[in-house]
Amino acid sequence: MVDSTNETDDKRKRTRSPAYPYMNLESAIKRAKDFYDKEGRNATNIKVAVKHWGYEEKSSSGMQAAAALISFGLLKDEGMGDKRKVQLTPNALRILLDTDPNSKARTDAIKTAALSPKIHQELWTKWGSTHPSDLSMKNVLTLEWDPPFNDKAVDVFIKEYKDT
Repeated sequence: MVDSTNETDDKRKRTRSPAYPYMNLESAIKRAKDFYDKEGRNATNIKVAVKHWGYEEKSSSGMQAAAALISFGLLKDEGMGDKRKVQLTPNALRILLDTDPNSKARTDAIKTAALSPKIHQELWTKWGSTHPSDLSMKNVLTLEWDPPFNDKAVDVFIKEYKDT
């Protein structure tokens, strides 16, 4: 008799990648600008915010977009459920409103945002601005990283990280 329990358990087990932003920083800044154009410095319900970005209010993609902006430190949130509100952070306002092309403060705000996600901080500490090839990054992230990345998600993350 074959024990199918172990086979079923193996199929259910999957590697869950570490948390990383749903989009790169450039896209997140565009979403922050869309938010600012509609709400300015005001807080609004998260369902309203995701509609500003073109998503349905219960869209998982819209919630992932909000999570990415929060991860980059461009949005802050408070409350839960139907009372959850989001608002642009001072760092986001610096990025959006500082129009001086030589502004060190704006450049610093962008760097802060880029390194706000924990996984970005860890990789920057490991490699700095001279990261290895995509293949080497993939090997490190799927074989050496703790917790390891899922094989199916690692390429998306590498692209997001490099684009940021």
